[in-house]
Amino acid sequence: HGAKKKDDKLGIYETVPLKDVPQEVLNTAVKAARLIGNGLYGVDLKVSKDRIIVMEVNDNPNIDGGIEDEIVGDKLYQTIIASLVRRIESIGQPPIRAEKSAEDIIPRPYRPRVTASRG
Repeated sequence: HGAKKKDDKLGIYETVPLKDVPQEVLNTAVKAARLIGNGLYGVDLKVSKDRIIVMEVNDNPNIDGGIEDEIVGDKLYQTIIASLVRRIESIGQPPIRAEKSAEDIIPRPYRPRVTASRG
């Protein structure tokens, strides 16, 4: 599918186009993040044969230049900043309780960082 595999200190990771991530994986990540709150979170998942396992939810996620922004570049940061501005502007307004899918929440063509541990 054209994704690049790279090796760094943390293990082997692969940048995957959002369109190539199975919907069930995206939905699992969004559900896990929602359990923590309504902010910017990094969700570490392990996908094995027939299971998606949430390893951890990070409330201070890494957004590494050249990895998460490899394809969309500054668009990633513009999307994050726009989300923060919307949140600040909505302070004091009643929350919206609409159920959304990962498709509604994660803008395309964002490419999540998928990591695999060695071992």
